[in-house]
Amino acid sequence: MRLCVALLFAIFIFGQSQPPTPTPAKATRANQEKTRLEQEKAESNDKSTQDLVAAINQLTAAVETGNQQKLSTQTNNKSSPNGRAIINTVLITIFTGILAIVAGLQFWAMHRQAEYMRSGLMASIRASRAAQQAARAAKASAEALKNTEQAWLFVEDPILPKLVALEDLDPMQQEEKYLLALCTVKNHGKTPAKVIAQWTELQIGTGNNRTAPPRPEVYEVTGTINPYFIPPTETRPLIGESVPQRLNFSRTEIDRLKHRELIMWLCGFVTYVDAFERKFRVRFCFRGETRPWDIRLDPAFLMAGPPEYNQHTAINE
Repeated sequence: MRLCVALLFAIFIFGQSQPPTPTPAKATRANQEKTRLEQEKAESNDKSTQDLVAAINQLTAAVETGNQQKLSTQTNNKSSPNGRAIINTVLITIFTGILAIVAGLQFWAMHRQAEYMRSGLMASIRASRAAQQAARAAKASAEALKNTEQAWLFVEDPILPKLVALEDLDPMQQEEKYLLALCTVKNHGKTPAKVIAQWTELQIGTGNNRTAPPRPEVYEVTGTINPYFIPPTETRPLIGESVPQRLNFSRTEIDRLKHRELIMWLCGFVTYVDAFERKFRVRFCFRGETRPWDIRLDPAFLMAGPPEYNQHTAINE
């Protein structure tokens, strides 16, 4: 495109350099003028030709220079993206390698941290188990100490006064003589016991039932009393009245006792609190037995009845 414009520009200049045709004159002057004009024309043509050649050379050089610049620009434009792509590829490769190294280091750190955490967890579990065992041991030791030092009450030594037939008593004694049974409660522990409730009663049953007292509801009585203390190794009496309340036996009843047609039961309970504020209840049940080898009519009391009538239990409220 630039070459075409240059050619058109040269033709335009060359066309304007030609002078107009001279007018005719005299022969000599005409010849001289003709010769001069021809020389000028020749010079003008030479000069125009030279100018045209120079212009064409300039345009050609300009076109070649433009083509070279365009080619260089295209070459640079072609080579520049390739260089950038190579640089980008190298940078991405380096960055990916750094990321891989960082990921590896992070994985190693996490693995080490997991090992430390696992070790710490196992140590915590062992410490927790040891603490639990120590707590259980301490609790067991404390309970053992409490059991060793606590108050232990037991009902023992049940006795019955010598039976005297009503017929053998004078009227004054008959009005004052009531049938009573005695027993004692003893503290076998190492600390005092505070008795807060108790109940004792003497029951008369038939010989047909020797397994349980006739009034088991005795163990459901409240029996609340004014509290009192029993120091270690000391005893306190328990008095059991006959239920229903009655005077002593007649000769016939004494004879029936002798032949085990009637049976006496001494039953009741004692509720107490130890030094550690724990509450306990002692139940007792004794059955009167006639001794065939003893000529006396007084029966002996032996522990009898169901197991739940003779037990020492803690009360959890």
